[in-house]
Amino acid sequence: MSDWLIERIHTFGDRPFLAQRSGTYTYSDLDEQIAQHTDALQSQGLQAGDVVALETDYSLHGIAALLALFYLRAIAAPIANASKPEVQQRQQVANANWSLQIHANTPARLIPLSPPQQSAHALVTKLAESGHAGLILFSSGSTGQPKAMIHNCDQLLKQFIKKRKRRLSILIFLLFDHIGGLNTLFNGLASGARIVTPHSRDANIVAEAIQHHRVNLLPASPTFLNLFLLSDAHRHYDLSSLRFITYGTEPMPESLLLRLKAALPD
Repeated sequence: MSDWLIERIHTFGDRPFLAQRSGTYTYSDLDEQIAQHTDALQSQGLQAGDVVALETDYSLHGIAALLALFYLRAIAAPIANASKPEVQQRQQVANANWSLQIHANTPARLIPLSPPQQSAHALVTKLAESGHAGLILFSSGSTGQPKAMIHNCDQLLKQFIKKRKRRLSILIFLLFDHIGGLNTLFNGLASGARIVTPHSRDANIVAEAIQHHRVNLLPASPTFLNLFLLSDAHRHYDLSSLRFITYGTEPMPESLLLRLKAALPD
């Protein structure tokens, strides 16, 4: 089961967990919020196997709610920075039972959605019957209606179980409902890293966050890394703490990779 991650979070105590413009938090803060969200969701009738459209972004409460859903063996469908029509469309595609909107300092409140117009997908039923938590992510919808992709959380998180505790500072660039962003989050949680979330994905804002929080790891897309170099942000901020840049979501042009190596040789 994925409970090992919540148990590990408990052991990190007062280690720094999250740094963002609204404040900084420890792993103890996260541990407390996971327990509070778990109690709140149970008291409102959430059942194992329920599909929950989770509208939130990286925050103490948003991350705690996601982990509470996993703990309760629900199936979470994160939705970040989407318009109201997009939210409704994804709720329908996921065949969600509940909507859960998480805002800072606001108790988790489940909103029941209209009875699903279709029976549960066979994969959702199989996952619920197995007693595993689930995660539904969506395609971009660039060729039509977005498609829902379901993951077994226990299998997804299994790859992080052997992560060693490390005093890393990791900046999360990709969105809360993107597999790349969640991969970075789970990697950080499993190793007890400090997660840094910039309030904007502007190159200078990201560079300022790297400088201020002494970020060691930057996961990003090639498109952003190209804009980063074009902005000259690497010349205007102290990026000496940066040790790793990982990239994905699209092909990396060799010419860009060479420019990155020249601009950031360390």
